[in-house]
Amino acid sequence: MAAAALWVVVCLMVFPEGLDYSQLTPTATGNSAPLPIDNSLSHFLWTAALVTTAGLTLWRIALAQRVLARVNAWFWLLLLLAALSLGWSIDP
Repeated sequence: MAAAALWVVVCLMVFPEGLDYSQLTPTATGNSAPLPIDNSLSHFLWTAALVTTAGLTLWRIALAQRVLARVNAWFWLLLLLAALSLGWSIDP
């Protein structure tokens, strides 16, 4: 089940919304940013991937606690720095 969830997440990140590759072509201004598309299937798949990984983690909570206890302190610091970076880089 974890492998299937990982496969779905990889496909969501690789393929454009609705397999519409026309939105990836550069415009006359040189901007190739994808246009926002309301895609309910994509939202459902991202939510399902989040729920699946949370469910797997809760199902194996004892193992997750042992793994988290052995994580390097510098890695926790890196995660904190990444979260802070996300916080200060968001446009208000």
